[in-house]
Amino acid sequence: MPWYSFLVQWPDGRSHDAGATVLPDHNRAHRYARLLIRELKQRPGYHEPDIKMIVKDEAGTTTHAVPF
Repeated sequence: MPWYSFLVQWPDGRSHDAGATVLPDHNRAHRYARLLIRELKQRPGYHEPDIKMIVKDEAGTTTHAVPF
């Protein structure tokens, strides 16, 4: 199964590694990113406009850029 990494990226260039996991496909990675976003939005500092969750596959290719 493919490996995916998740990175929170702010518009000012800051970023936060949100982890990595093995998932069956790009669609599941997108759904997992949405789950991470829901969890992170409950914490301080994750409410700024234009924050994105960047999803990359095991080759380092960006598969999704999901807005918060």
